[in-house]
Amino acid sequence: MADEEDSGLYRNSIGEEPRLLRCTAGVALHIGGPALKAKAIEGLKGTNARLAAIVGSPSHWNELSSAAGGDKELADQYIARSDARHKDWEDSNRVYAKSSYDGEVDLHAPRFDAPVRDFTEGGYLRVASKLG
Repeated sequence: MADEEDSGLYRNSIGEEPRLLRCTAGVALHIGGPALKAKAIEGLKGTNARLAAIVGSPSHWNELSSAAGGDKELADQYIARSDARHKDWEDSNRVYAKSSYDGEVDLHAPRFDAPVRDFTEGGYLRVASKLG
């Protein structure tokens, strides 16, 4: 294997691309859902060539992008199921809430999964935007 040539003017550029690929996969591992984490682990455990194939480049994230899309679909499905459960619960409680004379029964059901929804709807998207 030939030595790399330093092409940087002010910093040492040797090993720059493998470091960028590993950092990108590390961010994906940190912030990702199940599919993105699995793909990042696969890249980090493999050879530099396999990591490069999985990560790709900043303009086209290759397999990480597909995995992130799968995680986004799962998040959207979770939100839809959560909304349906919440609506069903409010609908079933509506009769009791309207028959309450002193407001003991609240018309609006609490969101027990609020922290999960917050991460799924907002937190994940906030940190995923750092990936690219």
